[in-house]
Amino acid sequence: MIAELRVYPRDSRHDPAPARSTIATQLAIKAGATSVMEPADQFYGNRCCGVKELAGNQWLLATHIEDVQVAELKRRAAEFFKKQGKAA
Repeated sequence: MIAELRVYPRDSRHDPAPARSTIATQLAIKAGATSVMEPADQFYGNRCCGVKELAGNQWLLATHIEDVQVAELKRRAAEFFKKQGKAA
């Protein structure tokens, strides 16, 4: 059975917020995981990346980087899905 886990790495005094999920991904890859999603800022205010570990589980690592107001979220979602060729 394959599972997907969503994880928000804990705060670190030494790492800026957007870097936390990227650093966690680099550590996972060093430990043998493979990247399934490169780090990228998402329209809903998170920076996300993903790895698949040796047992086959996929981990989505995310860092909250901004609070997005509802109106702005709707605008961004419409723009994102338009680029994807889908209705929001």
